[in-house]
Amino acid sequence: MDGKKGSTSVRSIRMPDELIAALEKESEAQHLSVNTIANTVIFRYLDWEKYAERFGFMTVTRETFVALISRLEEEELSDLAKSVSVSILKEFALYSWEIKGLKSFLDFIQKFARYARIGEWEVRNEGPFYKASLLHRMGPKVSVYLCELYSGLLRQITGFEAEGEVLENGFILKFTVS
Repeated sequence: MDGKKGSTSVRSIRMPDELIAALEKESEAQHLSVNTIANTVIFRYLDWEKYAERFGFMTVTRETFVALISRLEEEELSDLAKSVSVSILKEFALYSWEIKGLKSFLDFIQKFARYARIGEWEVRNEGPFYKASLLHRMGPKVSVYLCELYSGLLRQITGFEAEGEVLENGFILKFTVS
């Protein structure tokens, strides 16, 4: 599911009155149609929520996540990221998105960053050279953790080795596809 416009169908569904009222209120507040909001929620469920729940994902505040990560030393962050990328995230990515190559892997990372509300993911490439970056507002220790996590996941799923550059609030991964 990518949420791109395609053919549409008219479908009638029953909803409780209080749900319709809440959708209409949100529609006005966001200056979006009720249909757009409903589609956004349904796409998110089909793209993320149904899988995240199966794999034990939970919601924590940004402050809680940063506080937990900040208590770890750099070596512990690296070890944790390697462990998570090898096990849970690899299984989650392969099961949920049926990754079959670099493009589908990068699409997964885009969705993961967006739905988990981690930050802004961007990929640029010129021929075989790729530069992927993630910007967030969670500090340098989170940058270390996420850089290790994403580079480990890239290696585990695609076999590509990335050179990571950790920033104050983000990281850059550089890799070549042969």
